[in-house]
Amino acid sequence: MDVLYLCDNTLTKESRCQKDQMMRSLAFFEKTYRKNELILVDFAQIAVVYVLQGALKVFICNDFGAEKLLYYVVEGCSCLANHHEEEQVYLRLEAGVDCKVCFVGFFSLMTHICEDKDSFTKMLHMISQQMAAIEANLLDLASCSLKGRICKFIAALAEQSTLFTSDGAVILKKFPSRVDIARFTGIRKRNVIKCLSELQEQGIIRKEGKRMIIVDFEQLKAEIAVGCGGKSERK
Repeated sequence: MDVLYLCDNTLTKESRCQKDQMMRSLAFFEKTYRKNELILVDFAQIAVVYVLQGALKVFICNDFGAEKLLYYVVEGCSCLANHHEEEQVYLRLEAGVDCKVCFVGFFSLMTHICEDKDSFTKMLHMISQQMAAIEANLLDLASCSLKGRICKFIAALAEQSTLFTSDGAVILKKFPSRVDIARFTGIRKRNVIKCLSELQEQGIIRKEGKRMIIVDFEQLKAEIAVGCGGKSERK
């Protein structure tokens, strides 16, 4: 399933506090950003961006102006940020909500965690998650219809949700904006709106304020199977 959120579900309140303290002690810079503000990285050294509060968005971009939203990074988790804008393909970081982050030198962090097998394993898992997100996005662009991509996006959110209605429907409490869905799937906003409207008309999803209810998850998966079976649609 696509990686939408980079998060560490093994953290307890105590271990999260310890992790925050460790990352702050290794950080060479810490800053607070407002929602949608660009997060500029010091490329004098390979950096890891650690989220202390809030969440950030990671985009992959090229020097022709194309960009795609890859995943969100939530508090207590980090991401690599070693792609400079002078390169043909690079990462762009943006505050998803008001957030506070610290910047840690990659080699300083690796020196520290190499002494701890558990921390080292988590670092490798983080890198693996990021690579999986890139690979999944590439596969979707190559093989899925527009509607198929939208359905896969919704299904991935549903798999990560722990909220349900009394009759078992999945609740997506914080459903991304149409702009974010467009950026993540590589689909124009008007087509995102059209696909979401079709899914509502089919009774597969239902909008309640900022929440999205997955009324028929089995039918949603059926739409994914159809949409990712080699059919193509024009953007």
